[in-house]
Amino acid sequence: MIQKLAKSTLLGVVLFFGGCGGDNAYDGTNLVGGNPSSVQGDVLASIQKNILLNNATTLVENLNEVQSTLNSFEQNLSSAEVQSLQSDFVNIIENWKKVEAIYVASEYDSALRTMPINMDFFNKGKNFDVATNIDYVLGLNGSLQTAQVKKTTKTVTGIEYLLFANQASIEEMKALINQDSQKRLEIMKLAVANVYDNALLIQAFYKEDVKFISNVEDTLNILVNTLVQSTFDLRELRIGEAAGFIFKTKDDPKAERLEYFRSKKSLEAIKAILLAHQEVMGQQSFENLASFASSNGADAVVKKIQANLSNALAIVGEFSTPLQNGITPASVDTKIKRLYDEITDLQKNYFESLINALELTPDIIEADGD
Repeated sequence: MIQKLAKSTLLGVVLFFGGCGGDNAYDGTNLVGGNPSSVQGDVLASIQKNILLNNATTLVENLNEVQSTLNSFEQNLSSAEVQSLQSDFVNIIENWKKVEAIYVASEYDSALRTMPINMDFFNKGKNFDVATNIDYVLGLNGSLQTAQVKKTTKTVTGIEYLLFANQASIEEMKALINQDSQKRLEIMKLAVANVYDNALLIQAFYKEDVKFISNVEDTLNILVNTLVQSTFDLRELRIGEAAGFIFKTKDDPKAERLEYFRSKKSLEAIKAILLAHQEVMGQQSFENLASFASSNGADAVVKKIQANLSNALAIVGEFSTPLQNGITPASVDTKIKRLYDEITDLQKNYFESLINALELTPDIIEADGD
């Protein structure tokens, strides 16, 4: 389904945002009435400034602060300092997930295409064991051999293992970080620096780019497809796979498949992704995709999407313990199934409601390659 939408026609997206008939009817080239290109450009400029750039900047500032904290340590870390670093990690993943959820830079700059996997590689690099590489480097005699620290280790995934190990306690982590001349801390500095450098590139693109607003039809298409892909990944990879809801893992729930199993912060990541979608499709103080679509005949669909996002966030708020506590080989918390179902409905409203609004046929979808 995702592959099909990724190849959807520009006609589809323009019609979706234009509604069906009336002053904003589609004329085969653009929306009829007023100066639509200017209006659409203004909306896209708002999205670029208030969402894409703002989230990237927040991530950069967050990582810069963590780097300063790491470089300030001159003696063994205390339990409170270890705990503070773990809190910093939560901030990193929350800020990164908001950037990743609406990541469109790769569509405009080929150099940024591999950026997400440079930052972390959940469900992209399963054949590489970050923990094994870190443990190997830590086990080498003498000072830290930086050349042995793999690129995939210098990621958010690596930072998680460096700060939480295999769900070690604060006291256990303090001992691990302080031992052997704080080599673990040195690897952590390398990882945070790499993530920071990549975040800077993303920020610079959103700050300087003019392509995002220059081709309105292409950008609307990319933006909608990104929302659908992000929702699919959230439902299938970040919830369904671990809970045993998808075909590949059906009736075989394993909490270890969650994105941030070691830190027990998968729920925080899910919430951040939903909040990113809410920035694009929720009611905001700035112009966004929701306000534009609502004013162009798609208000009913927008309200359904907003209800989905509100409901999903409410379900997330019902959890009083980490998500993985609700996933065991014997059972899965009913709240997780409710969340999965709500996000399934969200994806349908992104995808199927769009198709229905366009009155597309299954034959057109099949022709796009699924």
